[in-house]
Amino acid sequence: EKPSITHGSYQNGDVEPFSPRSWAQWLGTEVGRTLAGQDVWIEALLAKAAAEGNHARTVIADIRFNNEAELVQKRGGIIINVYRKDLPSVEDHVSERGVDDLYIDYEVDNSGYIHDTHIKLERILTGWEKDFGRARV
Repeated sequence: EKPSITHGSYQNGDVEPFSPRSWAQWLGTEVGRTLAGQDVWIEALLAKAAAEGNHARTVIADIRFNNEAELVQKRGGIIINVYRKDLPSVEDHVSERGVDDLYIDYEVDNSGYIHDTHIKLERILTGWEKDFGRARV
């Protein structure tokens, strides 16, 4: 039998193996953010984008924490929450809860066709529907 990485307890000999998702959660949050600081991942990403000369046109596909959203906005970025109504919830981990509504600049419903979602995002990103507050498209 091959060894495996596990988490949880050894109560009654039961061991719960890490799923790929829980491994990423643990590594990114409990290890990365705890040891290197709360801004470790967003700072690394923004530094890489700036070094490549792409900082003005960087799309970050996954903001998970308020401090990350706040840093993006301080640097002139916007936060777009793309959501889908019919998806089941995921594990209750701090990294899965999303950012507070006060950081969301736009919300895009992704419950229809992917082409429709792309059009909505394109309108936001090109400024066609840009306003000074929160918008739902």
